[in-house]
Amino acid sequence: QMSVGTTVVTSPSVSSCSAAPAFASLESYSMLPGEKRVIAIECCSTYNHRAPTSGACPVSASPAGCRSGVLLLTSYRLMYGDFHVPRTCIASVKWFTHQQRTLLIKCKDFRRVTLSFAAHQHLLCSLLEQWLSKIVFAGELTKVFAFRDNTVWPVSDGWQLYNVVQEYRRQGLPDACWRLSAVNYDFSLCTSYPHVLCVPADAQDLLIKEVAPFRVGGRLPVLSWRHPHTGAALLRSSQPRVGLLANRSRADEALLSLARRSNARHPDLPLVIMDARPKMNAVVNRAVQGAGSEDAACYDNAGVIFLGIENIHVMRAAHKKLSRYCLGLSGSPSQRAAEEEQGELRAAWFDHLGQILTSASRVVACLLAGRTVLIHCSDGWDRTSQLCALSMMMQDPYYRTMSGFEVLVEKEWLGFGHQFNARVGHAAALSGNNNGEQSQPHSNSAQSPVFLQFLDCVHQLVRQCPSQFEFGDAFLVEVLAHIKNLTGKNIYFVWERQLKER
Repeated sequence: QMSVGTTVVTSPSVSSCSAAPAFASLESYSMLPGEKRVIAIECCSTYNHRAPTSGACPVSASPAGCRSGVLLLTSYRLMYGDFHVPRTCIASVKWFTHQQRTLLIKCKDFRRVTLSFAAHQHLLCSLLEQWLSKIVFAGELTKVFAFRDNTVWPVSDGWQLYNVVQEYRRQGLPDACWRLSAVNYDFSLCTSYPHVLCVPADAQDLLIKEVAPFRVGGRLPVLSWRHPHTGAALLRSSQPRVGLLANRSRADEALLSLARRSNARHPDLPLVIMDARPKMNAVVNRAVQGAGSEDAACYDNAGVIFLGIENIHVMRAAHKKLSRYCLGLSGSPSQRAAEEEQGELRAAWFDHLGQILTSASRVVACLLAGRTVLIHCSDGWDRTSQLCALSMMMQDPYYRTMSGFEVLVEKEWLGFGHQFNARVGHAAALSGNNNGEQSQPHSNSAQSPVFLQFLDCVHQLVRQCPSQFEFGDAFLVEVLAHIKNLTGKNIYFVWERQLKER
């Protein structure tokens, strides 16, 4: 379930509000360590809560009473009363001019706030617009509050929680079958992979270097997790560069053959290659991008399964439908009735969730049967991260603890190059390339709710088996809030290489 709130603020003439009760004073706002005040605007406003009913700019229909207050813009957030929104959580800012100057702010977490100013406050509006442009959509990394936050947390250092070598050792690796390779120690082999890779013990670094060019972005097959009882390995990669000419890589075929035989308990079981995409998408990529999917006949004792999970653009459209349904912005009443009858608004998002969870269950079934599995999509950092993380969580109770979940996100999402910055929309805000327009600064083709889908899938698992998790929905909501609010420095960086260089 989702709770959606909309704050509507209207500012009438100041002279009519001289006796208005205080709503939010400057002293009432508490500041975080390192947070600085930028601009504070005193105004007299009406304040109420209601959800918008149309795509037009909402107007206050039932004001809760005239109050005086301070609109505060800081280096981290915008605050008015109990409405606090970090600037990186602001999806768009749009001004309307009718009988009064109105500012509509849309947030990435479905919230909306409207500030309506009287005509005589045009100078105030211009000043606010100027500072929103400078602070909310800053183009410099150093202006992100995460790099200025001086908060001292009374817990262990989160930067030391995850260590790639220690996590593999927890799984009993390296051993006679698998080894840790430093071939990517300087990120020259693959810029979006960790500096330590787990590969078959018999795979020499020379072979690893030969495989990388055959995979998109150099994201060659490496081990993410090994089943403690069956010995089956869970591998991940990007799509191969097969192309229209049906290119082959003997090195890639040899590496996957070694990975299959590295299961000492079941060396003769076939390798299962799970392509997360619909088959048609792989065919299109083969023609357009010179990539595609593996030909099972070229690999030793292997089979290819297409899981049919749609790409980021389809998921973004489903998320928009869900948000429109939650906010009641489905257009005309007749259009909304037709869409509800067809189940398009509500069903699309949950259909995709079901597809992802079903695919993760298929991965689990193969690993339980002792079959080594290779998962990839196109680039190997969206659907691949979803399936690897979910299937590992389903089988390994460590990842169902709070610290283990943090390690899982660090390892399978941050460590293997998921582009949080682009997918959540931070990249557009920090690029400073809005061409003077602020109405849609985050509407770019790279934005998609991939990690939100993962958290929703985890939520479904928690609902089904609450006693198997150390955390609940409050923890998942907190994680998502930190992602959208960009309170962690490592969320900003796309790859481990960038974080180390910084």
